[in-house]
Amino acid sequence: MKKGFFALVLLFWQINGSLLADVRLPKLVGDNMVLQQNTRLPLWGWAAPGEKVTVSFQGQKLSAKAGKDGKWTVTLSPVPAGGPYQMTIQGKNTIQIKDILVGEVWLASGQSNMEWRLSSNVNNFKQEIANADFPQIRLIDVNNAVAFRPLTEMESDGWKVCSPQTAGGFSAVAYFFARDLHQRYKVPIGLITSEWGGTPAEAWTSGPALKAFPEFGKQVAEMGNDKSDLTKQITEYNLKREAWLKSVGDRDRGYMTGGKTWADADFDASAWKKMQLPSLWEDKNVLPDYDGIVWLRKELQVPADASGKPITLHLASIDDTDSTFFNGRKVGSTTDYNVLRVYTVPGELVKAGRNVIAVRVVDTGGSGGICGDEKELYATMGGKNVSLAGS
Repeated sequence: MKKGFFALVLLFWQINGSLLADVRLPKLVGDNMVLQQNTRLPLWGWAAPGEKVTVSFQGQKLSAKAGKDGKWTVTLSPVPAGGPYQMTIQGKNTIQIKDILVGEVWLASGQSNMEWRLSSNVNNFKQEIANADFPQIRLIDVNNAVAFRPLTEMESDGWKVCSPQTAGGFSAVAYFFARDLHQRYKVPIGLITSEWGGTPAEAWTSGPALKAFPEFGKQVAEMGNDKSDLTKQITEYNLKREAWLKSVGDRDRGYMTGGKTWADADFDASAWKKMQLPSLWEDKNVLPDYDGIVWLRKELQVPADASGKPITLHLASIDDTDSTFFNGRKVGSTTDYNVLRVYTVPGELVKAGRNVIAVRVVDTGGSGGICGDEKELYATMGGKNVSLAGS
């Protein structure tokens, strides 16, 4: 996680040429925001060309005229930690920004580890959320967006005040980080989360920086010259993806003639390859660079005293989606790759001796398999936990 002073973050967003009569502010500036303490603070927005805009904040009153492109900018003098404060921005219209705090502002970025929400089965998450009453911690999340070139504005739902009602949607890493800082230094903490699971480092790197690497030069040049409609390209990609998923399902050999499937307990899978779980099949070189459908089977020995009683299957996380069967009967399915699988097997399916768990995994791209910690892969039967990890 990198520290991103609010003053620096403000400078990263390019300004558009929108010529609006009313003063307009970027999504980053609004009610409940946190400003970086003890540093000069650029503040900007849009108005009609030539329109005078005045910003009043903590005894400071600064004015600027919007340029030909409608952009105006003022720079506030450093302010110590504190608040809540108000800010008034006045042009042809007047904007009042309420409940502003000044403290430490941090940028939390990365992939799924940073994107993982506090409510997503984090250890003791229900109690953590119930205790998350920290009104001096605020978060603004940058919505995921694809673009060929830098955008003039981000999409966001604005600054959220940390409370038991909002904290569940916070990045878990960012929340615990902010909580510890706030409790240690007793100052407001602002979090700007901009994260997207599975994204490559190149997607977060500017075009000019990537041009320094020969292997990216051609691609960067092509993207820079591409004037096509990105929305249309995304729509076409999604249509092709749906068609691919359907074609893969139609060719799934696990669905055999006569209504039988590879999940049936009497199916002979003795010739199948072995795989150690939990793991991803690319990582173990079992199926290098494979995207598609894989069936996994595991035999479970049930003691006589557990026969006819429900069993709970804990299957860690599955990348990307799964359909899970017990003795040929489907007992659960989940579409999100980063969600722990917990399925209940009805007692009527459970018999003493040999039982078969089958998991049909659909990998739509990237890694595939049952992943996570060995401790998350087990069955609960007869009041005891039985590990499902291993071969």
